[in-house]
Amino acid sequence: MSWKLRWAGHNRGKVRVYREDGSYFYGDPNKYPPQEPQYTEEQKRELEQLDKRKKELDEESRKLQIEIEKSEAKAKEYKEQYKKLVAQEKLEKKREKLRKWRKKLKKES
Repeated sequence: MSWKLRWAGHNRGKVRVYREDGSYFYGDPNKYPPQEPQYTEEQKRELEQLDKRKKELDEESRKLQIEIEKSEAKAKEYKEQYKKLVAQEKLEKKREKLRKWRKKLKKES
């Protein structure tokens, strides 16, 4: 058994307690209540700026997604129109052939 597995079992039910130097150990949860991370003012400002930037990016992403959906809808509409035009052209060609054939038949008779 590796030392990690032994320690994992040994630390079960305990909480991670951080020291001032950044190191940590596992202690009894009743003795050491859960600690919230302590941020300096500069770190708090950085976190606020990151949150603000994330919100801006989310908003921008949402707007771009809406534009993409609109563009896809237009593309779909254009495809349908193209299919209709192609079908109409085929129909016109068939009608033209039929007219020519009828003219030819009238001349022959």
